[in-house]
Amino acid sequence: DKDVHSFRMKAIVLGDLELGKTWTGVPGESSAIPASRFDSLMIQESIVLGRAVFQDVEVRDRIAYFPLTSFEGEAEADFRGLQADGMADFRFSVFRHGANFKDAHFTDAVYFGHTRYLEPVTFRGMYSEQDVYFNSARFEDAAAFDRCEWARAITFENATFDGPVTFNNSESGGRVNMSRTVFADSLEMKEMNVGGMDFLGAWLQGPARFINV
Repeated sequence: DKDVHSFRMKAIVLGDLELGKTWTGVPGESSAIPASRFDSLMIQESIVLGRAVFQDVEVRDRIAYFPLTSFEGEAEADFRGLQADGMADFRFSVFRHGANFKDAHFTDAVYFGHTRYLEPVTFRGMYSEQDVYFNSARFEDAAAFDRCEWARAITFENATFDGPVTFNNSESGGRVNMSRTVFADSLEMKEMNVGGMDFLGAWLQGPARFINV
């Protein structure tokens, strides 16, 4: 529950990294400690071996920067409710036990290019005002992009989905680019509104459902 101008870490190995909402005891049964607020937050080329908690963190005005960082803890990396008013960058980061970006809010461009998710990941309720990039990302388990709202374009160009992926009840004001994307399992899109969609060179190896798109 702190206001911090700039928080920067580079090439550091950590145990737990808890900057978001935490609890004094059992989650949901004890008092909560609110997340901290930053003008800029940069965690680069680092390894987190324990808990990674960024729930409800606010990054104001400048940058949320997590490139080339490996989240190795036994629990999923928690980015629920993250609010970034500047550019957000997660390129080349690895999430060994998955990640939760539910209700994350981005007002500038968001870069997830070349990220890797070894266990299930969810982006349910994600909101972005600018373009979103998942180019060449690797999803090795289930992925969920349900109820998302992307004001502009989103690209999954050259991405790989090894597990099932859903895009139900989501909206995109721009084009959804799935060119050269590989879907090894099922793909489901229901009740979507998009500005356009590209599947040039995509490889759908499992069942695909497009219902009311």
